[in-house]
Amino acid sequence: MSLLSIAIGILVLLTGIWRGWRFYSSAEWQRTVGKIVAASSLRDHEYNLWPSIKYKYVVEEKEYIGSTIYVSGRGSFYGHYRWIDELLAKYPEGSDTMVLYNPINCKISALERGRWTSILPIFAAGFFIICAGSKGL
Repeated sequence: MSLLSIAIGILVLLTGIWRGWRFYSSAEWQRTVGKIVAASSLRDHEYNLWPSIKYKYVVEEKEYIGSTIYVSGRGSFYGHYRWIDELLAKYPEGSDTMVLYNPINCKISALERGRWTSILPIFAAGFFIICAGSKGL
């Protein structure tokens, strides 16, 4: 079990590194005007409420559809229904908004960069799992 825990911990850490790199590199992303085409809240299979925002944007005369809100990741909205309401009020359906997009791959986009602190729990979880695995817990 300890080797499995260590392997899982390493995968979690790699996920944190990937999200951190993506957040860091998004400082170089370009901006364009987009339009919110759908905005609502959805429940997942565990009945947690999540915001769902779809937007379209044009780069070099090609239209794209995006649904990523934060570059830094999905974020944790669990139990923060007011936060979801505020986010949906900020991006109402039919409104124009600024969209961040990756100039290397224009299909990759987000409405906001998010916060680098949202990545910290991933690193903490990875280190905890590795430590627990190395101690045989």
